[in-house]
Amino acid sequence: TKMPGVKSIISKDSKARADILISGGDIIQFGNLFLE
Repeated sequence: TKMPGVKSIISKDSKARADILISGGDIIQFGNLFLE
């Protein structure tokens, strides 16, 4: 990656490429925060 420690994330349904693929209902954690 161009920025060490940074990862890309996108929906599995998009058919795009990313470091992390998510689906509906998944929880994304970063530090002590999260998104649902």
